[in-house]
Amino acid sequence: MLKRVITKVKGVQNTYLKYRKTDIDPNGFLLEAGQGKNINGNMFAIARELCTNPAWKKFKVYWVVTEDTLQSAKDRFSFYSYNVEFVVRLSDEYAKLLATCKYLLTDNSFPPFFIKRNNQIYLNTWHGTPLKTLGKSDIKNAKSLANIQKNYLMADYALFPNLLTRNVFMKDYMLESLYRGNILMCDYPRNSVFLDLDFQEELRQKLGLMDKQLIAYMPTWRGSDRTADAIVQKKILEKYFEEIDKKLEDDQIFYVNLHFLVGNTMDYSKYKHIKPFPKEYETYDFLSICDILVTDYSSVFFDFAITKKKIILFTYDLNEYMEERGTYFSIEELPFPIVETVVKLINEINYPRDILMEQFLNEFCRYRDLFIPEKIVDLLVHGEKKNLILEKNEKQDLVLVYVGALKGDALNQYLLNEIDKVVDQYPDKKVIVCFRGAVNDKRIEFLSQLNEKADYLALVKKYNFSLYQVVKARLSLSFTFFDKLFNRGLRKIINQERNRFFYSIKPGLVINMSGKAQYINLMLETFKCPKAAYILPKPFAGTMISTKIYKKMCADASKKYDQVIDLYDKDVKAYWNDKKETYYNASFQLANIIHRFHNTSNSMNVWAVAVMRNAYEFDLGKIHCQINEKNYSCHINKLFSLNQYVSIVTYKVEIPTSDIMEFEIQNKLKFVYQDENGYGFEKGCLYSALARRKGKNKQGPIKIFEKNNTSAYFRQSKNNILYLTVRKKNLTDKTIEQIKLDFAYYLSKIMPKKKIVLLYEKESSRYEESASVLYEKLIDDGYKDAYFILDKNYSHFHEIANKYRTNILYKGSFKHYLYFFMSKTFLGSEALVHAIDLRISNKHALNKINDKSLNYVFLQHGVMYMVSLDSESRSFFKPMKTEGKYRVVTSSVEEARHFIELGGYDPETIYVCGLPKFDRNTLNEDADKIVVMPTWRPWEYNEARYDFTQTKYYQMLVRIVDAIPEKFKDKLIVLPHPLFFDAIKDTEFELKQYLNVTDKYDDILKDTRILITDYSSIAYDAFYRGCNVIFYWEEKDECMANYGPTTKLMLNEENVYGDICMNPYQLSKAIDINYFHGQDEVYQKRYSKLVDFHDGKNTERLITLLRKDEII
Repeated sequence: MLKRVITKVKGVQNTYLKYRKTDIDPNGFLLEAGQGKNINGNMFAIARELCTNPAWKKFKVYWVVTEDTLQSAKDRFSFYSYNVEFVVRLSDEYAKLLATCKYLLTDNSFPPFFIKRNNQIYLNTWHGTPLKTLGKSDIKNAKSLANIQKNYLMADYALFPNLLTRNVFMKDYMLESLYRGNILMCDYPRNSVFLDLDFQEELRQKLGLMDKQLIAYMPTWRGSDRTADAIVQKKILEKYFEEIDKKLEDDQIFYVNLHFLVGNTMDYSKYKHIKPFPKEYETYDFLSICDILVTDYSSVFFDFAITKKKIILFTYDLNEYMEERGTYFSIEELPFPIVETVVKLINEINYPRDILMEQFLNEFCRYRDLFIPEKIVDLLVHGEKKNLILEKNEKQDLVLVYVGALKGDALNQYLLNEIDKVVDQYPDKKVIVCFRGAVNDKRIEFLSQLNEKADYLALVKKYNFSLYQVVKARLSLSFTFFDKLFNRGLRKIINQERNRFFYSIKPGLVINMSGKAQYINLMLETFKCPKAAYILPKPFAGTMISTKIYKKMCADASKKYDQVIDLYDKDVKAYWNDKKETYYNASFQLANIIHRFHNTSNSMNVWAVAVMRNAYEFDLGKIHCQINEKNYSCHINKLFSLNQYVSIVTYKVEIPTSDIMEFEIQNKLKFVYQDENGYGFEKGCLYSALARRKGKNKQGPIKIFEKNNTSAYFRQSKNNILYLTVRKKNLTDKTIEQIKLDFAYYLSKIMPKKKIVLLYEKESSRYEESASVLYEKLIDDGYKDAYFILDKNYSHFHEIANKYRTNILYKGSFKHYLYFFMSKTFLGSEALVHAIDLRISNKHALNKINDKSLNYVFLQHGVMYMVSLDSESRSFFKPMKTEGKYRVVTSSVEEARHFIELGGYDPETIYVCGLPKFDRNTLNEDADKIVVMPTWRPWEYNEARYDFTQTKYYQMLVRIVDAIPEKFKDKLIVLPHPLFFDAIKDTEFELKQYLNVTDKYDDILKDTRILITDYSSIAYDAFYRGCNVIFYWEEKDECMANYGPTTKLMLNEENVYGDICMNPYQLSKAIDINYFHGQDEVYQKRYSKLVDFHDGKNTERLITLLRKDEII
């Protein structure tokens, strides 16, 4: 816990705390728009007022930017001749200004470490009237809930342009019962330009647009978060723009303002009537001279309505959008015409009908005023409200209930029931439930079940303690002596932190239900009101009861709280009725102090000295070790006790080698116990008692099973849990290879820097996917530092042209290892580990693979549009968290959407250019083979290595082969997935006669007339060439379930590009038909939506993108 908190107090936060102790600059205005990412809107309007009105000439204006927006901001303010100083967000200078400027203004939120000082004045304007749901009404997307609530609690003025916005924030951010500042009912400052007719006429003349009809197009940003689909939006808009451009008249200009992720990549030069907003002008300045606004679901129509000009809603994706996002009222209730096609849009643009807007203006624009910016600055500086409307919320008696981090399912259900009791007990008070941490699935589930009469306050997770204060706080929580010693010294920082978390909240009662001794307890105890604390039932407290910090919390409870609700002995078994076997999970922990891994010819063994926390003093003889559903004695022996619940023990687990062959690849060692009623625990063991929850890739000696080509070893997981890994034997498992790797690593540290680009394919043992195509093109283009990693025993090495052999690194060579450690850029058709050795155990190699500074381009080995990327089985396809450049190559907008929406990829990481390997895809005229190639089934891999013929995979292959008409049997080739083939190549089975293990896939597919598969991406490769594809989905539901409960098959009857067969009879019929007919036009059209490019230029497009991003 100490280390975790220390990590969070680095950098700008400490600078901010330092400057909070200095004097406030009475003339400083800090303006922050869109957290530094925006240079438009309300903050710009205030900056204009401060820079142009002589009444404010004594004030210094600081404009917040990011590194990315700094130059654009300089250009914009220079163009307008406004004198402001720029400060980069989260820099030390920013921290200083945030701490010392008297006037703080934002349209979003300041960072979590921000605490408004008493003499500072804070205005939050927000940035739009909400049509789309926010906060509580859109809790699944409310990732910033805690910081937004915190910011509003601190604001002296919260500006709302209409009652809808006010009511939304009061209800959905639950400010009605919490906010004690001033509610400022006035129009947005940015809207004043819509009423400045002189400015509009002057600007229109300056731009030479007096005789033009100006149509502004400002669509909303699709998606609920930063992973919204920029690529899809761009493709869709390009299609519509092409059509719109053809239908506009010569005196019409369609000015477009798009989100930067879309707009920055749009090529407007190909359009005659469509142009981007002039970038030098503030958005609303230019919008004010436009005659018509075309938008969709963007709040801009609330603002533009002030002009009383025409507004058209172009909602081409109305149904789809409304399914994804909720709204506060139906879009059909708006007085604006709604169109869904270009034809209707053009008709509406050219149709001069009047729209009845008085009711809309009265409801949403009643505070419009040309002088709003001046009045706001006057209010902030002089307290003069003039004709501005200021309101206050009615004070409510509050009961503040703190429930902790909400990490346990059973505990969360228990807390919900206890909260219900509190709500019933205090019917005249408003119950506010407080929790710490970001909104995640567990917390969303909790909040969705929370008593509807209660509101909630999300608390930011990070503390603002210095290292010295962390140590003092920790000691105070643990020891009475230090509690008394540090009480006075800690009081100031504790009050400051309470102020940051809760600010103006003054509850009538505080209830601490967390049951844990945490730093926040010190804050809760400072509230000057009655306080109550819960002592949680023992199964929830678990091993905490063995700690000094918990014991002191319980002992001091009656001194620090007015009421103690002691539920320690309460029976709560009912909360585990569905998971009795985990009832005691919080009550047992085993953590290794010393361990020794020992392998014999008959077994693998782990012996350890460990710390055991045993809250119920379980019978050690009934605890056993469970691996892959098999139970083993663990022989736990107590050496001595540290206290009633903590002991130093030894344990030993012996695993027969005969069992290991049947294990999965990754196997957690679970220590399992059950009492006579079936209540128990299933707990992993910490690999190291000192490492807490952070593993460092440590491992034991590797045991090699030569007969089975298998290696096994105990290892430390990323979460510091003890695992047994069982996998195919690696080249690098040998001692000599480990020595070479270590030497290469250390040598790479002193070698001269060289911009090496490494390319590779599956296990660095192939030369037939996109990486090899790209490699050859790079060599052809003169890239001397591009190298390809390849096994020297690759059976088709002789086919590689001599000019490409020079830069091939033999897998396992010292040069391979050295260049692997030296390289910063990897281009591969597989995960990065394939560039060295699959499931490698060398710690230096593992650290290299996890290096956050690497550039990595995932070329893919096939189109990723089969098993959904949100599947549990696709965790290895999750986006890399890297500071380097990470890119993924896709073949279509549809595939890109899959990566973005279901894979969680940032649109900026996606290349839509097509797979390079498709550039050389061909089909021989006399192609006559029927190829059977089902996909990889990881859940059967180790079973296949033990007895392939007993797997469902093999049995399905048998049924497929039996279904093939006898007349085609001589055309048959069976290609099991490469990982399956590795597992079975040395075994005998009936279908082995149909295997082709010598030819490359590319050569086989050149001769293929029909491909039979289930969910393999090879289907895209085959169809691209001209083959017919038959999808055999007999076991689809079972396979999807094995992939994981969230798994979906992206192909279905609506988009599949081949016949679907659910049984051998259907398959036999389909083969007969498909063998003698070409591809169906319906299937070709479906396929073209999933693979955009068929021009043989995928590699060229990719290299252009790589150069643009300076990856090569």
